[in-house]
Amino acid sequence: MTTTPPDPAGPDPAPDADAHPGAHARPGSAPGPVRVRPCRAADLEPLERYLPSPGRTRRHAARFDRQERGLAAFLTAWADDVPVGTAQILWQGCAAPEVRARFPGCPELNGLSVWPPELRSRGIGSALIAAAEERVRAAGHPLIGLGVDDDNHRAAALYARIGYRETGCRYVDRYAYLDDEGVRHEVADPARFLVKELPKGPAAA
Repeated sequence: MTTTPPDPAGPDPAPDADAHPGAHARPGSAPGPVRVRPCRAADLEPLERYLPSPGRTRRHAARFDRQERGLAAFLTAWADDVPVGTAQILWQGCAAPEVRARFPGCPELNGLSVWPPELRSRGIGSALIAAAEERVRAAGHPLIGLGVDDDNHRAAALYARIGYRETGCRYVDRYAYLDDEGVRHEVADPARFLVKELPKGPAAA
């Protein structure tokens, strides 16, 4: 998934390739059914405790601030009051100029993450994707887009199965982060932008 500097997505897990939205957690993974909702201020402390930001990057606080300013929707997945995944919708779309030129005004699903790793392929990522698509549809947008790095073949296969199509729009996903020693790292990953047509629906109230 793509990110918006200086807010790295951190480790980019392949989403739930064999799961479905609303799946219940299996023994040894999450302790209960998964619920997805927008982040609240009180969620920031448990998010950092259970899904720590990489290095010195305050990823969750930055995403919550973006949501508070109306620039994003910061979605969180919970199982028995424990956060197990996050994603965000960037309402202004992908930051890459190549994508903005081709898909102006297309919201981007960004920073999908499920943690810890043993919870992957349990339906959490799929539930986050479905929740993001519904919010974008309800807001009256006909398309939702996302970026996938060229080497993330498992994620690309999932996105194709759930209706995201290749557009031929290529770009470099650039972001930066501070490691545990406070050293800034610049990252540039070749990526491509996928889109999905959404069913028409009433605008959100």
